[in-house]
Amino acid sequence: MTSTSASPSPSASASSDVPLLEVTDLSTTFTTPRGLIRANDSVSFTLHRGQTIGVVGETGSGKTVLGRSILGVLPRRYTTYTGSVRFQGTELTTRSRAELAKLWGPELAMVMQNPMTALAPARRIGQQLADGLRHHLGMSRGEAKAEAVRLLHDVRIPDPEQRSKVFPHQLSGGLRQRVTIALALAANPSLLIADEITTALDVTVAAQILDLLGRIRDEREMGLILVSHDLGVIATRTDAVKVMYAGRIVESASTRALFASPRHPYTEALLGSIPRHSHTPHAPLNAIPGAPPNLGRIPVGCAFAPRCPHAQERCRAEQPDLADDGAGHAVACHFPRNVPGGPAGAGTGEAIRVSSEVREGPGTAVVSATTGSSTATEGGT
Repeated sequence: MTSTSASPSPSASASSDVPLLEVTDLSTTFTTPRGLIRANDSVSFTLHRGQTIGVVGETGSGKTVLGRSILGVLPRRYTTYTGSVRFQGTELTTRSRAELAKLWGPELAMVMQNPMTALAPARRIGQQLADGLRHHLGMSRGEAKAEAVRLLHDVRIPDPEQRSKVFPHQLSGGLRQRVTIALALAANPSLLIADEITTALDVTVAAQILDLLGRIRDEREMGLILVSHDLGVIATRTDAVKVMYAGRIVESASTRALFASPRHPYTEALLGSIPRHSHTPHAPLNAIPGAPPNLGRIPVGCAFAPRCPHAQERCRAEQPDLADDGAGHAVACHFPRNVPGGPAGAGTGEAIRVSSEVREGPGTAVVSATTGSSTATEGGT
């Protein structure tokens, strides 16, 4: 990347020993007419090449803001960042928007949650793909047109040549979602943040898209951050999971460890809300009581305490730190569940059972969140 500063570009500074992404104490605060809103609060994690991290939590937990904060796409007039975001060893938070724009596409990409607002409504699908290919990869008009059709084929769009000539409003929601994925992958990014990419897709197509992303991740050693409400997707497509609540990471572990032994009551409640085959037909689903807090008025102590059935006086008075057990499983809770000598969780084993054959490196467990059955993949996602 050409920079006005003397610091090296991310590509130049990349090394096999340097993590692809290091986020350290990242906080994102919005200035609003009603006061300051801290959407992310001291978030830290590391992502390596070829690794997939899942980010889960209810609406309003800060998942989408986290992805946009990493890329630096939020409007700076109303947004304040503290902490550090290092991409291939290079700090991003100090880069100007013009410098960051040179990374968007070839190095950093994001699939936005709403495909209709992510696409230009007055430009044909093929034109939007070709423009990015010509700008980032220097392709000729003819090369970019042919590559755009190939990308549409890769994301399983029927009759891609004809669909490249239509406008976004002429496609279904699922097809528009696949177009946004093609746009994000067009310039071969090193890091892809996928925000709720399966929401508008049927189950079969969603599986195809996730398989595609997994294959591209492995082929390019791309880092992938998968944001999703679907715990089944997270269980079967990630290597590690970050559970977010009120802008903070409240639990962090390998996918296998988290689904086998959730330690935060919030994680336990999320897993407990998954439908089970043992449920009586038409029985109401288990729901977490209450609602997430207003991020402008976070309660004193643990933000989850007002909804937690295990909360004690300390929880309402003192905010817990995210503490690691020494084996890579971290939880922000004064009275964690499923720890040696501590209280056992209730009911999660019926819904989520992770195979003992699952390997810990890139590649994932195949877990059925609705049937309780499990197998293991041979080659990853």
